[in-house]
Amino acid sequence: MGDAIRPVADSRAAFERHDRVGLLVRRAGVAILAGVVIAALFNVFGQRANTAVANGAAASVEVHAPTVVRPGLLYQAKISITARSAIPAAQLVFSHGWFDGMTLNTAEPGPATETSARNGSVIFSIGPLTAGQTFVQYLEFQVNPTSSSRRGQVVTVRSHGVGLVSLSRTMTVFP
Repeated sequence: MGDAIRPVADSRAAFERHDRVGLLVRRAGVAILAGVVIAALFNVFGQRANTAVANGAAASVEVHAPTVVRPGLLYQAKISITARSAIPAAQLVFSHGWFDGMTLNTAEPGPATETSARNGSVIFSIGPLTAGQTFVQYLEFQVNPTSSSRRGQVVTVRSHGVGLVSLSRTMTVFP
C-alpha cells in the first residue's frame, strides 16, 4: 500500500515544481513587458521631439523633430528660420537623410518651387525674407516600415546658391 501512495506523492511534487516554473515564467514575461513600457516612457524607442538651433550672421534655423523613431511612426518636423538681415531669395535645402526611408506626407506652407540637387538633396524655394521675419515650415513624415538605420540630416538656409546657415543632426530609426 505504501508503494501505491508513493507515485501520487512524486507526481504531486513534480506538479508543484512545474507550477512554480510556470509562475516564474509568467512573472518574467510580465516584467519584460513592463520594462518595455517603462523604456518607452523614457523615450528609448523614439518619438519625442528635440530642438536644435544653428545661428549664422544672416539667419538662424531651428529644427524641432524627433531624432529617434521607429517604423510606421507618423511625426512632424518644424523648421523655423529667423532672418537677421534681408534674404532676397531664401531656400531651404534638405539633405537626402531627411527623405531616405521616409514618406513625406505634406509640407505646409507649400514651397514656391521644389527641386532636387544631384546629391539627392531637396530644395524648397520660400521667397524673400525681411530682417526680423520668421518663416516656419512644417513637414509631416511617416517612417517606412522596412526602414532602419542611422542617418545624417542637414538643413541649410541659402540665398542665390550661397549657404547662410546649416544645421546638422542625426536620426536613428529602430528596426
